[in-house]
Amino acid sequence: MIGVVHTAQRMLRWVGCQGTSGVAVAVVSATLIPGLGDTFRPILGEVVFVLLTIAFVRLQANALRQHLLHPGLALSAFVWTALVIPILIGALCQGLAVDELAPHIYLALMLQAIASPMMATPAIVMLLGLDATVVLIVMVASTAALPLSSVLFAQLFIGAQLELAPSTLGVRLLVLLAGSAALALLLRRILGAPRIVALKSEFDGLNIIALFVFAAAIMGSVVPNLIERPRTVLLLTVVVFVVFFALQLLSTLLFLRAGRDAACAIGFMCSQRNMGMMLVATAGAVSEQVWLYCTLAQLPIYLGPLLLKPLVRRFAIDERRPK
Repeated sequence: MIGVVHTAQRMLRWVGCQGTSGVAVAVVSATLIPGLGDTFRPILGEVVFVLLTIAFVRLQANALRQHLLHPGLALSAFVWTALVIPILIGALCQGLAVDELAPHIYLALMLQAIASPMMATPAIVMLLGLDATVVLIVMVASTAALPLSSVLFAQLFIGAQLELAPSTLGVRLLVLLAGSAALALLLRRILGAPRIVALKSEFDGLNIIALFVFAAAIMGSVVPNLIERPRTVLLLTVVVFVVFFALQLLSTLLFLRAGRDAACAIGFMCSQRNMGMMLVATAGAVSEQVWLYCTLAQLPIYLGPLLLKPLVRRFAIDERRPK
C-alpha cells in the first residue's frame, strides 16, 4: 500500500513539473481524444469542486495576513475584476446591440464577465514564475462574493435570457463554494501548512490532471462542431481570443504602478474567468451555442500561458534581476 502511495506521489510530482507545457498538452489531448466529452461531462460538477478545494487548500495564511495589513492592491484588483469588468462588458455589448443581434453570444459573454477567476489561476501564475499571493486573495474574495454579484449582474444584464432564476444561480454557487471551502479546511487541518507547502509539485500535478478531465468534459464537442459548423467555430474562436487578450492587456496596463510582476499576475487572473463553474451552477440550462462559446473560451485560458511565458519572463521576471 505504501509503495502504491509513493508511486502515485512520484507520478503527480512528474506531472506537476511539466508546468505550462503540461497544461497545454492536457487541454489539447482532452479536446482531440474522441469520446472523452461524453465520458467526463456527467462529472463536470465534481471536477470543478475538486479544483475549488485544491485552491482553498493551498491558500497561505501568512500571505493573506500580509496583504490584509496593506489591502490597497488586493481591494483594487477585486473591484476591477468582480465589479468593473462585468459592468464594462455589459455596457459595451448593449451599446453595440450584441444582446439584440446575437443574444446567445451576449449571454455567453455576460456569463464570462460575471464569473470569478478560475480556481486554477494561482497555480498557473506560479507556473509562470509570478507571485500568486494577490491572485489568491482576489480569487477567493471574488469567488466568495459571486453568489451575490451573480444575482445582481444577472438581473441587471441578462434577465429572461437565462433559463434559471438569478437567486437559484446564487444559491447553487454558494453551496458549491461553501462545500469546497469546508473540505479544504478539513484537509488543511489533517495535512498541516508545512506539509501542504512541501507537496507543491504534487498539488500542481493534481491540478493538471483535474484540468485535463475538466477540459475533456467541456471541450468534447469542439471537433464535431468544427466538422459540422467550421465557420461558426472559427468565428467564436477569434472572439474568445480577442476577449482573453483584451482583458489581460487592459488589466496589466491598469495595474502597472503596482510593479510588472503584480500587473502580469493580475492580468492573467482577470482574463481567466471560471465559466465552468457558471455552467455547473446553471446545470447546463444554456443553448448549444452558449456551451460552444464556453468550450472555446478554454483554449486561450490554457494555451495563453504557454504562448505568453517568454514575454512574461522578459517583461516581469527579468525586472527582478539586479542590473
